[in-house]
Amino acid sequence: MKHSPSSLVLLVTLATPLAACIAIPPEDCPYCKDPSCPTSPTSSSSPGATPATRSAADAAPAAPVGKGDAGTDRPALLPEPDAGTPQTPCTDAGTCGRPVVPLCTWNHECGTGGRCADGECQRPCTGTSVCGTGDTCQAGFCQPGGSSGGQCVYAGECNSGSLCINGFCHAGCKMDGDCPNRADACTGGVCQPDGRPTPQCRSNRDCATDRECVNATCRTLCDSDANCGAACSGTLCREGYCVEAQELSPQCSRNATCVAGHACVDAICL
Repeated sequence: MKHSPSSLVLLVTLATPLAACIAIPPEDCPYCKDPSCPTSPTSSSSPGATPATRSAADAAPAAPVGKGDAGTDRPALLPEPDAGTPQTPCTDAGTCGRPVVPLCTWNHECGTGGRCADGECQRPCTGTSVCGTGDTCQAGFCQPGGSSGGQCVYAGECNSGSLCINGFCHAGCKMDGDCPNRADACTGGVCQPDGRPTPQCRSNRDCATDRECVNATCRTLCDSDANCGAACSGTLCREGYCVEAQELSPQCSRNATCVAGHACVDAICL
């Protein structure tokens, strides 16, 4: 069937915005205030690709397990980590940079001994050898190093396919298994320290005998606040389990949500 020139123009006009929304889903289209962002409506540059981010889907914890390994006879406990919030190419400060969405909120999302700092999990350590590429062991946790690693200045000084980031050679990858450092994850084609949540437990067998696995966290059972305390999974009794106060009312999710000079750790501005 042939179309007249005027009908073809109309089809093209209608299809252009539709194609743009197919390429970038509407929920991923919020723009930031910084005109230097490639997707900012005030920028004259063409839209660019969203910066490499750690997948929110990868950050989702294991399915909740309640009383007994086969299921639970108690209601769901506390809000679970949000794995579906769309990530934009802008920070919460309105400038180009890392995404707003944190990978974790509380320490218990980061496995035994780990902590959630600035929205990412930091694993416990006694030495830098157990940390991801570019991280160093500081105060018992793997954290980004403040100074250059001294391994490189340009990518050409690293193995083929690698990038030089802060003086550290980061291997290229297609999946986590490609990363030579087991503490790394494949993020945007580059091996970076893995800051994704780690379930504290998957069943009651992973917890101490006096605790149960609830939403991937080992919880102390209780009847009232008097049953909870420092030696328990929290100081407050909610829905039959001990929880921490910041789990009910988080103060922060990232450092940017705290006042200057304070850091967000375990949902508390320190």
